[in-house]
Amino acid sequence: MKRIKFQTLAKLGTCMLLILLLVKVFIGEWVYIPSDSMFPTISAKSLVWNSKITYGALMPQRIVETPVLNLLCLIPAVAKADKKTNWGYHRVWGYSSPQRMDVVIFKWDENEMQLYVKRIIGMPKDTIQLKDGIVYINNKAIEEKGKRIASHDNFGPIIIKEDCYFVMGDFRYNSLDSRQRGLVPLHCISGKAIHKLWNRNSDLSLFEAIE
Repeated sequence: MKRIKFQTLAKLGTCMLLILLLVKVFIGEWVYIPSDSMFPTISAKSLVWNSKITYGALMPQRIVETPVLNLLCLIPAVAKADKKTNWGYHRVWGYSSPQRMDVVIFKWDENEMQLYVKRIIGMPKDTIQLKDGIVYINNKAIEEKGKRIASHDNFGPIIIKEDCYFVMGDFRYNSLDSRQRGLVPLHCISGKAIHKLWNRNSDLSLFEAIE
């Protein structure tokens, strides 16, 4: 009887683990935001939901990016070999593509593990310029959605490459973004930040949409 119960629990545990892995890879995950670069939209020490299903889940390109299998990288030889690994860019079907003013979760480089959160300001093939902190797209000032802590800097003009995006934080004085680090390629965008959880540094409700 005890053996039957153990086998049942083991099967149940395995099924739950597989479901969690499928959700993490194909649906989304909670991402911790350590900085205030997106304040007041997102406060530091917040958790935001990274919806991978929105743009289509980005498939792992290395062992270290693959849930469970990444434990193998604790072995020095595997970790060393994995640094030279690249399975290529593959993304499953999504119901949308990145749009201007979306808040996105991304990596600056496909070989980097750190995730960042910023807002898309410039789309592929746009000409973008900042004059005294005001954003101009194709020589027209744009109306930005949501709240900002604006800057008064000047940048550009530059033409955004195809399949690339120009991103900035909402706290313009305190954001390391495309003004300094360059464009974000589509293949580095993990998903869309759509919800945030309450934290002690904010007066949010428990679960709030990101605008």
